[in-house]
Amino acid sequence: GTAEINRVTRFTVNADDTLDMASAETVIEVPAFRGSDEEEPGHTGGYLHFGPGGNLYVGVGDDTNPFYSQGYAPIDERAGREKYDAQRSSANTNDLRGKILRIHPEAAG
Repeated sequence: GTAEINRVTRFTVNADDTLDMASAETVIEVPAFRGSDEEEPGHTGGYLHFGPGGNLYVGVGDDTNPFYSQGYAPIDERAGREKYDAQRSSANTNDLRGKILRIHPEAAG
């Protein structure tokens, strides 16, 4: 597979309601594993929502393939099975995957 990223990017909207693509500013990047050799890759996507106080909430997938754990937590500590083990992402407090991120936008980004 290929190591890639999920990215939240900020854009300016033009007067005609189109995006100014040259105004792109990266807000945050989160690693994602795509190109899996399995039929179903891990959950890498998320959801964006502006909530109270203008905060941006970003739901980030745990980037773990859950389809081989027979309905149990996707934990697999065997060698070569990292993409089936959520301990490396959602259970890891040093990793942004498998979390809900709260971002407080400022005028300068």
